Amino acid sequence: MRRILIIIVALLLIVYLMYVFLFPDKVRDRELARSSYQVLLLLPGSIDDGSWNQSAFDAISKLGWEMKIDVSYRDNLRPEEIGDVIKEFDEDKALFIIGWGGEYQGALEKLALDYPAHKFALAGNYAGNGKNYGCISNQSGAFYLAGVLAAMNSKSRSVGAIIGEKLPHIVREISAFQKGVLSYDPEIRVVVSWLNTWEDSTKAINETQQMTANGCDVILVNADIAGLPIHKIMESQGRYTIGVVNDAATLAPKAVLTSVMINSEVLLRKAIELFIQGRWEGKVYRYGLIDGALYLTDFNPVVTQQQRDRMDQVYSDLVTQKLIIDDLTE
Repeated sequence: MRRILIIIVALLLIVYLMYVFLFPDKVRDRELARSSYQVLLLLPGSIDDGSWNQSAFDAISKLGWEMKIDVSYRDNLRPEEIGDVIKEFDEDKALFIIGWGGEYQGALEKLALDYPAHKFALAGNYAGNGKNYGCISNQSGAFYLAGVLAAMNSKSRSVGAIIGEKLPHIVREISAFQKGVLSYDPEIRVVVSWLNTWEDSTKAINETQQMTANGCDVILVNADIAGLPIHKIMESQGRYTIGVVNDAATLAPKAVLTSVMINSEVLLRKAIELFIQGRWEGKVYRYGLIDGALYLTDFNPVVTQQQRDRMDQVYSDLVTQKLIIDDLTE
């Protein structure tokens, strides 16, 4: 009799494992139904933009599986639409709303007052409301490093930055970039162009042509879809770029010195873990080089060993806080 029971249990286990293997989505759906946590990611752009929005979408999709939490997203979402989206969610479950961009700051501030039981986060630069609305923010040391690298590779002593929008957290990043440039050579000219768009590539191309005509031979590019053509243009002219968010070397390997990678998975994981642990607060949570939230990709072969050694030293000074850039330390 005991042997028969063992055989039955073994057969049931085999059937269950086959079900899990053949129908993983159904198993996950049941797990999510039991989950007491909901995460809503709000994206200002498209999930296939190849940059800021897509990196966050890919990260939240992966984390949903790994952490067994119910995750949702809305892309191309305007700030005034957020309130209607929140109403769609189960009020009996804890809800964590993450606005992936500084354009959501004001709208989330108001909604955090309307929904005190929910938790809110902004990916940007915001001090927090001291209660249920906090901020996931990048340390800017990686941008300082990028500035040093740009300065070392500028023969014309003229460096540029072409940026999508003038959002508070991006202003901090560009400030760090400029400080990095000037730390190497205080006489280098740094030109910044704010496009006020993440999608208009024609405008980005025009700004690139104007910058190069005025002597810029290294340009930091943080403009999502709008900025993609810049790398090929600079490559065709024998000039250099530095990418942001994703590895731009795939677009123009001869032009891209490095890319400042913003690891959306690290940022989102840390925020969601705090939410699940009941420790998310209305304050700023900053992550950077030490956490792996930001890092530089492998350098272009044109970067000399002497320059690499200089970069290693600056990196070490940043992470040990021997080098302090106002409030931009690691």
